[in-house]
Amino acid sequence: MKRVIVGKNTFRIDMISLMVFIICIIFHDIPVFSVISVLVFFSYWFVILKYTSVFFIKYFYILFVATSAVLSCTVIEFSTFYLNELRINARYTGSLPLFAMSYWILFKVILIIELKYGVKIKTSNLAYENKTVDKVMTIATICVLACIMLCFIYVLPHPAFLYHLERAAYARYYGVTGILKHIETEIPRLMVFPYIHIISSKGNKRRLGIICVITAALYYVWIGNKFGMFFQMFYMFLIILSDYIKIHTSRTKLKKIIICIGISFMVILLVALGIQSITYSGSIWIYFTRRIAAQGQLWWRIFDLFNGNELHILEFGDEIISFFNAPGDVYDNIGSAYGIYKMMYVSLPSGIVDSYLRAGYRYTEGGFAAMLYYFGYIGPVIYAVLMAVFFSVCINKLSTAVNRRQYLRIFIYVRFLLMGTTSFSMFIFTPFLSLSSIIIYCYLVMTHNRSMKIAELKFS
Repeated sequence: MKRVIVGKNTFRIDMISLMVFIICIIFHDIPVFSVISVLVFFSYWFVILKYTSVFFIKYFYILFVATSAVLSCTVIEFSTFYLNELRINARYTGSLPLFAMSYWILFKVILIIELKYGVKIKTSNLAYENKTVDKVMTIATICVLACIMLCFIYVLPHPAFLYHLERAAYARYYGVTGILKHIETEIPRLMVFPYIHIISSKGNKRRLGIICVITAALYYVWIGNKFGMFFQMFYMFLIILSDYIKIHTSRTKLKKIIICIGISFMVILLVALGIQSITYSGSIWIYFTRRIAAQGQLWWRIFDLFNGNELHILEFGDEIISFFNAPGDVYDNIGSAYGIYKMMYVSLPSGIVDSYLRAGYRYTEGGFAAMLYYFGYIGPVIYAVLMAVFFSVCINKLSTAVNRRQYLRIFIYVRFLLMGTTSFSMFIFTPFLSLSSIIIYCYLVMTHNRSMKIAELKFS
């Protein structure tokens, strides 16, 4: 596939887009400028599609989160329906231009790093012709399947859909415990090995990987997951698939693949709504509209309350303190003043938030809202740049580890990536300062550009 120099070809478009966003932010009180900012945001998709189509596959998670958040905020800004979770009616506040520009900056910084990072992939690296490497991958996939089956057998007598239980409630009453709980926690990270096996193998070995993925999906349905875990499985598979496609697929075929991926995602969404309809007592359409609104509601509410003019820089110390003593479970965070929990308490009466947290429920997509609360207009821009650097470097490091068969590093970068997606949404970064993370940092520093034969199974 011919390499396209994105930076040189899009510089003029980027400058025009940035200027339009800034003008829209200045005149955000006028609804038409919010509409323009949204149009510019989505128009930039065509630029990405033209110059670097694989972005839609490799960074599908970012695209989905950005799209759902901006669409959600658009619906709230130009509607008057009652926001059940915020206990307030939707109305126009002018929050869209800054929100759309922040996500656009996130896209742009990732594209720049993609250009500079220059991960080179050899076709042979993805073929796994080495028999020893192939054997290791098969063993890893079998081990992952065994872990899933152990957890599945434990919960088999109690399917969540028969008890009409959501994931959090199900975990309390029937979820795995003890060592199985630890195994279950690692399954999403270990699933990367079946994904690689599906892409790099053929015949029965590929079927083994497919069986592993199907079994994992059934398990997550069984324990009350509706969408989140299936979406996670989907975008993690696409990350592994993206490098293979980049080498083996023409631009014309790539666009067809992107369409197929879009259709596949819609199928996952519809299946998730179908599962939800079993346990949800009300209208599934009302449920769907509420979930859509939830993606941008915290941003909208924080902008509505403070309009970016009232800074709370000194309160950022609460976030730093949380790095060292934040509780892990949702229901242990009643009264917490950090991350998504603080944004909930700022946006709602404390009694309502307390009841949500006691039930094990918390809101989502609070990262940009938190930065707006603490630092005003510059906060979301800083957050966009920092998170773009994290995701781009982490995903490219994962790609490098896959291509070099560095299995321990594959697991490490998948771990960081999944931690990062949660932190990005919840504005909770405690896991990155845990003891296990610090040990991993030391390992990565000590083994940088080195081959440790015992610690990593590396074959040439």
